[in-house]
Amino acid sequence: MSTNKDDQSLYHEPHLRRERAEPDPSEEKARRTLAHEVAKMRQRDHRGESVYDEPDILPGRPNEVIEQDWSCSACDYNLRGLEVGHRCPECGHRELYRPSPPGAASYQNWLRQRLAETSERTGWAVAVAATLVGGLWAVVASLIGIHQSAAGGWGGFVLMVVFGPAVEETMKISTAACVVELRPYLFRRVEQLRLATIGAAAVFAALENVIYLNIYHPNHTFEFALFRWTVCVALHVGCTAVACHGLIRPWRQALNELRRPKITRGVPMLVMAILLHGAYNGSVFLYEVFVAPLR
Repeated sequence: MSTNKDDQSLYHEPHLRRERAEPDPSEEKARRTLAHEVAKMRQRDHRGESVYDEPDILPGRPNEVIEQDWSCSACDYNLRGLEVGHRCPECGHRELYRPSPPGAASYQNWLRQRLAETSERTGWAVAVAATLVGGLWAVVASLIGIHQSAAGGWGGFVLMVVFGPAVEETMKISTAACVVELRPYLFRRVEQLRLATIGAAAVFAALENVIYLNIYHPNHTFEFALFRWTVCVALHVGCTAVACHGLIRPWRQALNELRRPKITRGVPMLVMAILLHGAYNGSVFLYEVFVAPLR
Protein backbone atom coordinates (compact mmCIF):
# COMPACT_ATOMS: atom_id res chain seq x y z
CA MET A 1 0.00 0.00 0.00
CA SER A 2 1.31 3.42 -0.87
CA THR A 3 2.16 5.69 2.03
CA ASN A 4 1.92 8.90 0.05
CA LYS A 5 -0.09 11.36 2.09
CA ASP A 6 -2.33 12.44 -0.73
CA ASP A 7 -6.03 13.19 -0.49
CA GLN A 8 -6.97 9.56 -1.15
CA SER A 9 -4.72 8.02 1.48
CA LEU A 10 -6.03 6.84 4.83
CA TYR A 11 -3.18 8.78 6.41
CA HIS A 12 -4.97 11.92 5.33
CA GLU A 13 -7.75 11.19 7.82
CA PRO A 14 -7.85 13.84 10.60
CA HIS A 15 -7.02 11.42 13.43
CA LEU A 16 -3.95 10.07 11.58
CA ARG A 17 -2.34 13.36 10.63
CA ARG A 18 0.82 14.45 12.37
CA GLU A 19 -0.35 18.02 12.63
CA ARG A 20 -3.42 18.96 14.61
CA ALA A 21 -6.59 18.80 12.53
CA GLU A 22 -8.81 21.84 12.52
CA PRO A 23 -12.52 21.01 12.94
CA ASP A 24 -14.83 21.81 10.07
CA PRO A 25 -16.83 24.95 10.99
CA SER A 26 -19.95 23.37 9.52
CA GLU A 27 -19.82 20.68 12.23
CA GLU A 28 -19.85 23.12 15.16
CA LYS A 29 -23.64 22.94 15.49
CA ALA A 30 -23.50 19.14 15.57
CA ARG A 31 -20.74 19.25 18.19
CA ARG A 32 -22.84 21.48 20.47
CA THR A 33 -25.88 19.25 19.99
CA LEU A 34 -23.92 16.11 20.87
CA ALA A 35 -22.39 17.77 23.93
CA HIS A 36 -25.87 18.75 25.08
CA GLU A 37 -27.16 15.20 24.56
CA VAL A 38 -24.24 13.75 26.52
CA ALA A 39 -24.98 16.10 29.41
CA LYS A 40 -28.64 15.07 29.39
CA MET A 41 -27.80 11.37 29.28
CA ARG A 42 -25.62 11.78 32.33
CA GLN A 43 -28.55 13.13 34.31
CA ARG A 44 -31.07 10.66 32.90
CA ASP A 45 -31.56 7.22 34.36
CA HIS A 46 -30.34 5.30 31.33
CA ARG A 47 -29.51 2.18 33.31
CA GLY A 48 -33.09 1.01 33.52
CA GLU A 49 -32.30 -2.16 31.59
CA SER A 50 -29.73 -3.36 34.11
CA VAL A 51 -30.25 -6.92 35.31
CA TYR A 52 -29.93 -5.61 38.87
CA ASP A 53 -33.19 -3.67 38.43
CA GLU A 54 -35.16 -6.68 37.22
CA PRO A 55 -37.30 -9.03 39.36
CA ASP A 56 -35.29 -11.65 41.23
CA ILE A 57 -36.77 -14.62 39.39
CA LEU A 58 -33.68 -16.19 37.80
CA PRO A 59 -32.56 -19.49 39.38
CA GLY A 60 -29.16 -19.94 40.92
CA ARG A 61 -28.75 -16.47 42.43
CA PRO A 62 -27.37 -16.64 46.00
CA ASN A 63 -29.71 -15.85 48.88
CA GLU A 64 -27.80 -12.92 50.32
CA VAL A 65 -28.76 -11.20 53.55
CA ILE A 66 -30.39 -7.80 53.04
CA GLU A 67 -28.12 -5.38 54.87
CA GLN A 68 -30.07 -2.17 54.30
CA ASP A 69 -33.62 -0.94 54.77
CA TRP A 70 -35.70 -2.72 52.15
CA SER A 71 -39.50 -2.65 52.31
CA CYS A 72 -41.90 -5.38 51.34
CA SER A 73 -43.78 -4.14 48.29
CA ALA A 74 -47.04 -5.52 49.67
CA CYS A 75 -47.11 -4.23 53.26
CA ASP A 76 -43.97 -2.05 53.70
CA TYR A 77 -42.54 -4.35 56.38
CA ASN A 78 -38.77 -3.76 56.65
CA LEU A 79 -37.00 -6.90 55.40
CA ARG A 80 -33.57 -5.85 56.63
CA GLY A 81 -31.67 -8.77 58.17
CA LEU A 82 -33.59 -11.41 56.21
CA GLU A 83 -32.30 -13.40 53.28
CA VAL A 84 -33.34 -12.40 49.78
CA GLY A 85 -36.36 -14.46 48.79
CA HIS A 86 -37.50 -14.97 52.39
CA ARG A 87 -41.23 -14.47 52.71
CA CYS A 88 -42.32 -11.35 54.54
CA PRO A 89 -42.99 -12.18 58.23
CA GLU A 90 -45.85 -9.69 58.22
CA CYS A 91 -47.89 -10.69 55.15
CA GLY A 92 -46.15 -13.71 53.63
CA HIS A 93 -45.33 -11.91 50.37
CA ARG A 94 -42.09 -12.88 48.61
CA GLU A 95 -40.28 -9.71 47.57
CA LEU A 96 -39.00 -10.12 44.01
CA TYR A 97 -36.46 -7.29 44.09
CA ARG A 98 -33.16 -7.12 45.93
CA PRO A 99 -30.65 -4.30 46.53
CA SER A 100 -28.04 -4.06 43.80
CA PRO A 101 -24.34 -4.82 44.45
CA PRO A 102 -22.03 -1.87 45.22
CA GLY A 103 -20.66 -0.29 42.07
CA ALA A 104 -23.12 -2.05 39.74
CA ALA A 105 -24.75 -0.17 36.88
CA SER A 106 -28.15 0.07 38.53
CA TYR A 107 -30.84 2.55 39.48
CA GLN A 108 -29.73 2.37 43.11
CA ASN A 109 -26.20 3.54 42.40
CA TRP A 110 -27.41 6.10 39.85
CA LEU A 111 -29.69 7.62 42.49
CA ARG A 112 -26.91 7.53 45.11
CA GLN A 113 -24.65 9.50 42.78
CA ARG A 114 -27.34 12.07 41.94
CA LEU A 115 -28.05 12.61 45.64
CA ALA A 116 -24.38 13.28 46.29
CA GLU A 117 -24.26 15.85 43.48
CA THR A 118 -27.52 17.71 44.21
CA SER A 119 -27.58 20.49 46.78
CA GLU A 120 -30.45 21.45 49.05
CA ARG A 121 -30.58 24.83 47.36
CA THR A 122 -31.45 23.10 44.10
CA GLY A 123 -34.35 21.39 45.86
CA TRP A 124 -35.81 24.74 46.93
CA ALA A 125 -35.45 26.13 43.41
CA VAL A 126 -37.24 23.10 41.97
CA ALA A 127 -39.97 23.40 44.60
CA VAL A 128 -40.63 27.05 43.71
CA ALA A 129 -40.73 26.22 39.99
CA ALA A 130 -43.14 23.33 40.62
CA THR A 131 -45.32 25.67 42.69
CA LEU A 132 -45.75 28.10 39.81
CA VAL A 133 -46.11 25.50 37.06
CA GLY A 134 -48.57 23.35 39.02
CA GLY A 135 -50.73 26.35 39.90
CA LEU A 136 -50.83 27.60 36.31
CA TRP A 137 -51.69 24.14 34.93
CA ALA A 138 -54.57 23.84 37.38
CA VAL A 139 -55.86 27.29 36.34
CA VAL A 140 -55.95 26.19 32.71
CA ALA A 141 -57.92 23.09 33.71
CA SER A 142 -60.29 25.19 35.80
CA LEU A 143 -60.99 27.59 32.93
CA ILE A 144 -61.86 24.67 30.66
CA GLY A 145 -64.21 23.31 33.31
CA ILE A 146 -65.90 26.67 33.80
CA HIS A 147 -66.50 26.98 30.06
CA GLN A 148 -67.95 23.50 29.80
CA SER A 149 -70.26 23.92 32.79
CA ALA A 150 -71.49 27.40 31.86
CA ALA A 151 -74.72 25.99 30.45
CA GLY A 152 -75.71 24.73 33.88
CA GLY A 153 -78.17 21.90 34.47
CA TRP A 154 -77.31 18.41 35.62
CA GLY A 155 -74.59 18.12 32.98
CA GLY A 156 -72.88 21.06 34.62
CA PHE A 157 -73.43 19.37 37.97
CA VAL A 158 -71.54 16.27 36.82
CA LEU A 159 -68.69 18.41 35.49
CA MET A 160 -68.45 20.37 38.73
CA VAL A 161 -68.63 17.37 41.04
CA VAL A 162 -66.72 14.71 39.10
CA PHE A 163 -64.52 15.94 36.28
CA GLY A 164 -63.63 19.38 37.61
CA PRO A 165 -62.25 18.21 40.97
CA ALA A 166 -60.45 15.26 39.36
CA VAL A 167 -58.66 17.45 36.84
CA GLU A 168 -57.84 20.27 39.25
CA GLU A 169 -56.51 18.08 42.04
CA THR A 170 -54.44 16.06 39.61
CA MET A 171 -52.97 19.10 37.91
CA LYS A 172 -52.05 20.83 41.17
CA ILE A 173 -49.68 18.00 42.12
CA SER A 174 -48.74 16.90 38.59
CA THR A 175 -45.43 18.77 38.42
CA ALA A 176 -44.29 17.54 41.83
CA ALA A 177 -45.38 14.00 40.94
CA CYS A 178 -43.26 14.07 37.78
CA VAL A 179 -40.24 15.18 39.81
CA VAL A 180 -40.81 12.42 42.38
CA GLU A 181 -41.11 9.75 39.70
CA LEU A 182 -38.30 10.86 37.36
CA ARG A 183 -35.91 12.89 39.57
CA PRO A 184 -36.64 12.08 43.22
CA TYR A 185 -33.22 13.38 44.27
CA LEU A 186 -34.24 16.97 43.38
CA PHE A 187 -36.37 17.16 46.55
CA ARG A 188 -34.03 16.89 49.53
CA ARG A 189 -36.50 17.78 52.30
CA VAL A 190 -40.15 16.96 52.80
CA GLU A 191 -40.85 20.70 53.17
CA GLN A 192 -39.79 21.15 49.55
CA LEU A 193 -42.30 18.57 48.37
CA ARG A 194 -45.03 20.22 50.43
CA LEU A 195 -44.16 23.62 48.98
CA ALA A 196 -44.29 22.23 45.44
CA THR A 197 -47.82 20.86 45.97
CA ILE A 198 -49.54 22.99 48.61
CA GLY A 199 -47.86 26.08 47.18
CA ALA A 200 -49.28 25.21 43.77
CA ALA A 201 -52.73 24.96 45.36
CA ALA A 202 -52.32 28.43 46.91
CA VAL A 203 -51.20 29.91 43.58
CA PHE A 204 -54.14 28.26 41.84
CA ALA A 205 -56.63 29.48 44.43
CA ALA A 206 -55.34 33.06 44.20
CA LEU A 207 -55.43 33.14 40.39
CA GLU A 208 -58.85 31.53 40.33
CA ASN A 209 -60.18 34.15 42.74
CA VAL A 210 -58.81 36.97 40.60
CA ILE A 211 -60.55 35.51 37.54
CA TYR A 212 -63.83 34.91 39.36
CA LEU A 213 -64.00 38.31 41.07
CA ASN A 214 -62.83 40.43 38.14
CA ILE A 215 -64.11 38.63 35.04
CA TYR A 216 -66.99 36.28 35.85
CA HIS A 217 -68.52 38.24 38.76
CA PRO A 218 -67.23 41.83 38.60
CA ASN A 219 -70.26 43.13 40.55
CA HIS A 220 -69.76 40.77 43.47
CA THR A 221 -70.57 41.55 47.08
CA PHE A 222 -68.04 41.88 49.87
CA GLU A 223 -69.35 38.69 51.44
CA PHE A 224 -68.76 36.75 48.21
CA ALA A 225 -65.18 38.02 47.95
CA LEU A 226 -64.57 37.12 51.59
CA PHE A 227 -66.00 33.66 50.96
CA ARG A 228 -63.72 33.14 47.97
CA TRP A 229 -60.56 34.25 49.81
CA THR A 230 -61.23 32.19 52.91
CA VAL A 231 -63.34 29.09 52.29
CA CYS A 232 -62.25 28.43 48.71
CA VAL A 233 -58.56 28.97 49.44
CA ALA A 234 -58.78 26.67 52.47
CA LEU A 235 -60.54 24.05 50.33
CA HIS A 236 -57.86 23.97 47.65
CA VAL A 237 -54.96 24.03 50.10
CA GLY A 238 -56.55 21.38 52.32
CA CYS A 239 -57.39 18.98 49.48
CA THR A 240 -53.91 19.29 48.01
CA ALA A 241 -52.38 18.67 51.45
CA VAL A 242 -54.23 15.34 51.46
CA ALA A 243 -52.98 14.47 47.96
CA CYS A 244 -49.44 15.54 48.90
CA HIS A 245 -49.43 13.06 51.75
CA GLY A 246 -49.77 10.31 49.16
CA LEU A 247 -46.61 11.50 47.36
CA ILE A 248 -44.48 11.80 50.49
CA ARG A 249 -44.54 8.09 51.24
CA PRO A 250 -43.06 6.80 47.92
CA TRP A 251 -40.61 9.73 47.81
CA ARG A 252 -39.25 8.91 51.27
CA GLN A 253 -38.97 5.24 50.43
CA ALA A 254 -37.07 6.04 47.22
CA LEU A 255 -34.51 8.17 49.04
CA ASN A 256 -34.17 5.94 52.10
CA GLU A 257 -33.85 2.68 50.17
CA LEU A 258 -32.44 4.03 46.89
CA ARG A 259 -35.08 2.30 44.81
CA ARG A 260 -37.57 3.41 42.19
CA PRO A 261 -40.47 5.40 43.64
CA LYS A 262 -43.93 3.90 43.23
CA ILE A 263 -46.11 6.99 43.00
CA THR A 264 -49.16 4.83 42.30
CA ARG A 265 -49.24 4.29 46.06
CA GLY A 266 -50.35 7.90 46.34
CA VAL A 267 -53.50 7.32 44.27
CA PRO A 268 -55.77 6.57 47.28
CA MET A 269 -54.91 9.93 48.86
CA LEU A 270 -55.45 11.68 45.53
CA VAL A 271 -58.87 10.03 45.23
CA MET A 272 -59.66 11.20 48.77
CA ALA A 273 -58.77 14.77 47.81
CA ILE A 274 -60.96 14.53 44.71
CA LEU A 275 -63.89 13.23 46.75
CA LEU A 276 -63.57 16.04 49.29
CA HIS A 277 -63.39 18.63 46.53
CA GLY A 278 -66.33 17.06 44.70
CA ALA A 279 -68.44 17.01 47.87
CA TYR A 280 -67.80 20.72 48.39
CA ASN A 281 -68.65 21.57 44.76
CA GLY A 282 -71.81 19.50 44.96
CA SER A 283 -72.99 21.22 48.13
CA VAL A 284 -72.39 24.66 46.62
CA PHE A 285 -74.22 23.69 43.42
CA LEU A 286 -77.25 22.41 45.31
CA TYR A 287 -77.25 25.49 47.58
CA GLU A 288 -77.37 27.80 44.57
CA VAL A 289 -80.16 25.77 42.93
CA PHE A 290 -82.45 25.39 45.96
CA VAL A 291 -81.55 28.34 48.20
CA ALA A 292 -79.84 31.35 46.61
CA PRO A 293 -76.94 32.03 44.26
CA LEU A 294 -73.62 33.00 45.81
CA ARG A 295 -72.59 36.31 44.30
